[in-house]
Amino acid sequence: MQLDLLRRPGFLLYLAGTVMSSFGEHIQRTALTLLVLRLTGSALDVSGLLFAYTAPAAVFGPVAGTLVDRFSPRRAVIAAELVRGLLVLGLLAAPSLFWMMAIVFVCTLAQRLSSSGRKALLPQLSVPERLVAANSYHASGTRLARTVAPVLGAVLIVSFPPSVVFVLSAGTSLFSAACLAAIPRLEARTGEAEPRASGPGFRRQFVEGFTYLAGDARLKFVISVMTCAMLLSGAIHVLLVLLVKEVAHAGDALYGVLAGSIAAGYVLGGPLAPPIARRLGRFELLAAALLADGVLTGLLPVVAGCGPAAGWILPGYTFILGVESCLAFVSVATIIQETVPAGWMGRVFGFYDGIVNAASSLSLILVGVAVEAAGLRLVMYACGVGLFGCGAVTGTVPRLPGSRLPYVAPGVGPGEG
Repeated sequence: MQLDLLRRPGFLLYLAGTVMSSFGEHIQRTALTLLVLRLTGSALDVSGLLFAYTAPAAVFGPVAGTLVDRFSPRRAVIAAELVRGLLVLGLLAAPSLFWMMAIVFVCTLAQRLSSSGRKALLPQLSVPERLVAANSYHASGTRLARTVAPVLGAVLIVSFPPSVVFVLSAGTSLFSAACLAAIPRLEARTGEAEPRASGPGFRRQFVEGFTYLAGDARLKFVISVMTCAMLLSGAIHVLLVLLVKEVAHAGDALYGVLAGSIAAGYVLGGPLAPPIARRLGRFELLAAALLADGVLTGLLPVVAGCGPAAGWILPGYTFILGVESCLAFVSVATIIQETVPAGWMGRVFGFYDGIVNAASSLSLILVGVAVEAAGLRLVMYACGVGLFGCGAVTGTVPRLPGSRLPYVAPGVGPGEG
């Protein structure tokens, strides 16, 4: 990845605030989950807490995106982080589990606003030829934070009172808000003032955002493909747990190694994205990632059935799965950021995040039903074929008529760095 991006003060502040916010959010999530389990001993209560974390991601995404475009990305992120920090401190005074879950729910709403705002803000802090690298830093940094945070959160909740965890998590939000507030007010990368969405009312802006998205053939195609991909791969960790038990006949430790390998692959996939993007177009990069995902997922049961050697092969195999997941994220984010006007970007990312998160949540339900009905091996084979198909059709996206998206050919155009 290009180190010159880190010499841009605005981008460096953005990256520091983003990584710290992700770190604090996942420390809080891990610690709170363990705390609820300790206090109630109820799996139902833990499920309710996790629902409070996940439901807003699917429901609130489009609303958050509209707010981002209405009030500017930087202001939206600062407001979201301040709200989340104050609400996390409110957990110290939560009188019951119900109020704790209510606070978590609202915190997650704020986090969705922050997420949409950051993606819309990123192009203003980079330059067109470094946009792939900027998204790579974002992807690798946040995944590293999400990997380290659960370990630290578990240690803190065991070693210290819950108040220590909540204060630390709130501090990361306030730090993130301070980083964004320190960034000078920036103009769009074109050098013109950032365009504002037309229409005076929130409702009209929301509808216009949906109309904009619905009127672009390629953009709809990309989001449809990613929705299908998340339906097929969103429950990969559930499938890995079953695979370790039923096919590899190994213990829980192997699953921990595989989950860590995916995370490590995602972190280290970031540096690979810019050089690959110099040789492939945006859509080709996404297609290659999905094709690789399909092949790897479909062959997982075969690799897991290799006997004692599976324990050595699977970590490297799942590491590659993590790499291609990172490449897919970077390619989609770059496609949207390179082609959607700044005044519409928040809404496009909001709708995209909402749809994809809904698909990921639905996959958790569908995978259990499918495994019970057809068996683990058949489900993984089917997921592999489906993901491969998603990659194959993605190659046709640049040539669809009726799109505002310019086709960026391999080795040409912005974002090659």
